Amino acid sequence: MQKTKQKKKILILSCERGGKGHIVPALAVAQAIKKINKNINVKIIDIYDYLSLRESQAHNNSYIFMSKYFPPVIKIGFFLTDSKLSMKFLAYSHYPFYKKKLVNLYKKENPNLVLSDFPHWQYLSWLVWKKVYQSRKFVSLVTDFLKIHNGWTLGSINSYIVPSEQTAKVLEKRGIDKAKIKVFGIPVKLTFSESVNRSRILKKLNLDSAKPTVLFLPSAKSSIDIIKNICQEHLKINLIVVAGRNQQLLPKIKEFANKDTAVLGWTNKMPDLIKSSDIVITKAGGSTIAECLSVTKPTIIYQVIPGQEEGNAKFIIKNGLGIVETDFSKIPEKIRYILANQNSYQKRLNSYRQTDSAVKIAKYLLELI
Repeated sequence: MQKTKQKKKILILSCERGGKGHIVPALAVAQAIKKINKNINVKIIDIYDYLSLRESQAHNNSYIFMSKYFPPVIKIGFFLTDSKLSMKFLAYSHYPFYKKKLVNLYKKENPNLVLSDFPHWQYLSWLVWKKVYQSRKFVSLVTDFLKIHNGWTLGSINSYIVPSEQTAKVLEKRGIDKAKIKVFGIPVKLTFSESVNRSRILKKLNLDSAKPTVLFLPSAKSSIDIIKNICQEHLKINLIVVAGRNQQLLPKIKEFANKDTAVLGWTNKMPDLIKSSDIVITKAGGSTIAECLSVTKPTIIYQVIPGQEEGNAKFIIKNGLGIVETDFSKIPEKIRYILANQNSYQKRLNSYRQTDSAVKIAKYLLELI
């Protein structure tokens, strides 16, 4: 009896905690791989949860708390871990406890290739991977623009997929071989490459499609002041506010919203909302910035969590792709400025448009297996 040929598999090591900056790119790559070749198996593992659910939950809760109330502590944590020595210590000190788990994972899944987009446990994951499968590829997907944590750079990683040429130069300065670096961008959902009927989207929200539209993604109660400032300025714009799963924000947002404001909770229509907007007001997360860049939308960054987000904000400022403004009273002024200079912003944004990043990455990974 003839044996059924086993399908090739790609294992993605990601993390769902502390925001969407890792899991969303992982999902985008998986989606693109399946679109190109349905016969390839793709498995995404939350590596932090898999190794230690308790530690993962504790880290997530402390990160959220500190980022809201004590951001300088986040910066200290980033600084203390952002060295090859500290990351090696983290990996080797946990190696005796997590080696068996990782060996079991790799043998159970038997992947032809591993893609890692979470630096915290990347070196440890690579150490065990090379014990199990010496000849199979281990690829790193870097999800930040300029401030690259040293966790990305340890080990003999086969190749690095990075957001931009500027990111590539940062890695080269860290000693990474230029030949190993592939500039494909941060992957975004394939729906970002699809056209959208802007008028229809805005009509469903009872908004006037003739007006410029600003999309605001609040992340904390303090960002209510941004909505208040925008609505009080009578800017003659549409304002779409997406509170996500933060139900406590909704009634406070509606308190200040005017007739030109649409307030939403969680939605799976974020790609359509971003594409239908002229400006996106957001924190400096790499994934959201990549989504905006993919459809040439200028950003106003109102919150920068110390650490890697500082590099993301610097990338936006350095290349003239948006504005960083943490003084909420000045947000309306920045909206006016971008709307008055849309043509110059669009020219610069067109140079960084990478709507097909997920497909490019998927094709590259398939070549490796």
